[in-house]
Amino acid sequence: MITWDLIVLWTFVGVLLGLTHWLPWPERLPRLAAYSVGTLCLNVPLTWWLVVYEYDLKIVLAQWGCIAIGGVFVFFAYGYDALLNNYRRRQAAEKQLDERTK
Repeated sequence: MITWDLIVLWTFVGVLLGLTHWLPWPERLPRLAAYSVGTLCLNVPLTWWLVVYEYDLKIVLAQWGCIAIGGVFVFFAYGYDALLNNYRRRQAAEKQLDERTK
């Protein structure tokens, strides 16, 4: 059932996401930092709502556990992708050098 407290929560999350998206940051945020800010904008208000309405602590822990695991995975995926891109660039540069020296 959709109630006023949910509408307020969703509106607040939407406003937060809009503010952080169009906020005049001193410089463009790296993608990983932008994802982190967005995740916090979604989940901090939800956590507050769950605590205010006295939902089981297990729900809050499950929520933040999933967020943490997702964050760790994304962090390592970005690191792996960077290593793979560097390896491919190095291979391409070595191939070009070999072709020039022939």
